[in-house]
Amino acid sequence: MYQITSNGFYFGLSLNGDELLPCNNNRIWKLTDDLVGFRQGDWCGLFSMKQGKVVHEPTILAVMPYFTRVNNMDGRPARPRVNSEYGEFEKHKIYLERCDYLFWKNNRLRLLTSNGLVEIHKRRGILNIELPDEIVSIRRKQASKRCVYDDEYGTPAAGRTFQFRYKFSSDEQLDDARTIAGVDDLIASLELDEPDDEDDDAEFPDYKVYDYNAIPAVIKARFQKHLDQLTNKKAPEWLTPVLIFLTWCHANNYVSYNSEGEMQIDPFYEMPSEDAAHVIDAPGLYAMHDLQPLEHLLYISPVTGTYYDVLAIEN
Repeated sequence: MYQITSNGFYFGLSLNGDELLPCNNNRIWKLTDDLVGFRQGDWCGLFSMKQGKVVHEPTILAVMPYFTRVNNMDGRPARPRVNSEYGEFEKHKIYLERCDYLFWKNNRLRLLTSNGLVEIHKRRGILNIELPDEIVSIRRKQASKRCVYDDEYGTPAAGRTFQFRYKFSSDEQLDDARTIAGVDDLIASLELDEPDDEDDDAEFPDYKVYDYNAIPAVIKARFQKHLDQLTNKKAPEWLTPVLIFLTWCHANNYVSYNSEGEMQIDPFYEMPSEDAAHVIDAPGLYAMHDLQPLEHLLYISPVTGTYYDVLAIEN
């Protein structure tokens, strides 16, 4: 049987007395029915019990920001403080073994590595899927923006770093200093080459590519007809692209609304500048044109990567 071993400081893994992983790991935990995670500092690897070997070296990033609620009874801490619509927090960090369960989606977990991204399936293990570089880059950016925060009940919850902002400039400076020092120490300890600038861009709904020109003509025509009927006149040329963009973001779940009803589009998606020049009140513009019934036309299938343009053809 499998057994976690220890030398009093670090942990290893053995099977019926035979060593599988040496005692040089900070933590060992079960990630799936087959995969065992083993963490060394801020990096972790994966061991397959079915294959009886390490299937991913410890190059998976195993740490992310953790925003804990401030106890206002304490004095001013030496921790960066941040504000959010959820309240006031201190910025700490949390390791993957304590929070990986928060980031599974559709039986899949995406994790950043030192030079890319690894995708894990609960039943099939590590997935080897060839994807366009653009999609991989978007998914890496999405993964890098994940964080954990204490919800209103003090329970860890999944969030995104852009939801949390430094309370004072001194907090940002404190965090920058710690981050730089931490990266320098980590690189020195692992004897790694300094990361390329593009690795700094190295986070989940599945991210899709918005391309107005790729939207089928029949869908655009359906939108134009809807607008013409709604206003009883020919809609201006700039209006259709703007409303299609807003509807596309809603359809693919890249829009949220805060407690005050303000629209927040995922920061990885930005309205094309030529369209944004016409827009002052995007939420009002979207609501005014009754576009929710058309959202399904702009949903991109995660299986085929295409639109269901047949739905735009009226009987």
